This record gives sequence, C-alpha cells and structure tokens, in this order.
Amino acid sequence: MKKEKLSFEQIKTTYRVLIDFIYRYRKRIILVSLLNLLIAIGNSLTPYIVGKFFDSLLQGQKIVTVFYLSLPKVVWVILSLAILQILIAVIEFYNRSRMDYVTFMARFDYRIQTHNRLLSLPLSFHRQ
Repeated sequence: MKKEKLSFEQIKTTYRVLIDFIYRYRKRIILVSLLNLLIAIGNSLTPYIVGKFFDSLLQGQKIVTVFYLSLPKVVWVILSLAILQILIAVIEFYNRSRMDYVTFMARFDYRIQTHNRLLSLPLSFHRQ
C-alpha cells in the first residue's frame, strides 16, 4: 500500500480545526495543565519526604511538637507522606475527569461538525 503525502492545504485545515478546539476549551485545558503541574510538584516531594523518613530513623527518637501534639519525628514524616499521597490521588482523580470531559466534548463536537458539513452538501454529492 502506497502512502499518500498530505498537501499543504490539508495540513493547514487540520491545524485550523485543532486550534479551534484548543481555543474553544482553553479554560479547561489551562485547568488540566495547572493540575498536572501541581501533581508533578507533589510527586517530586515524595522522594524528599521519604529521605527525611530515613534520616529521622537514623537520628533516633526526636520528639516534635506541632499544634500542641508531641509525637516522634518519624510519625510526623509518615503522616505528611500519607497526607501528600492522598492529596495527589484526589487531584489526579479530578484531573482525569476534567481530561475525559474535554476529550469527550471535543470528539462529540467534531462529529457534529462533520455531520453538519455532510448534511449541507448538495444531494448530488451523496449520489456518487
């Protein structure tokens, strides 16, 4: 099977449609991008916190007081890691639902535009 090369007009039309969808869903795309950035920051903090966990194990029992609650430093590190992981999981779930929504709506809008274009063509086109 021989591959056909796309013409410049076809490429231009494709990019025009892509830019149109990006512009139409720009707020949601920006939200998804910011949430991805937040998830990346949270995931990059995980090795740091795990390193602090091992440091606190090697240093021995240090008591740290936070909000009038005195616990060993190891416990605080484990709690902070657990809270971070739960927060990342919640943000990832919300982010996935936003991405799925944008994908569905873009695909749905593209199908509607295609059907509208086909319906607007003259009857002679459909007889071929």
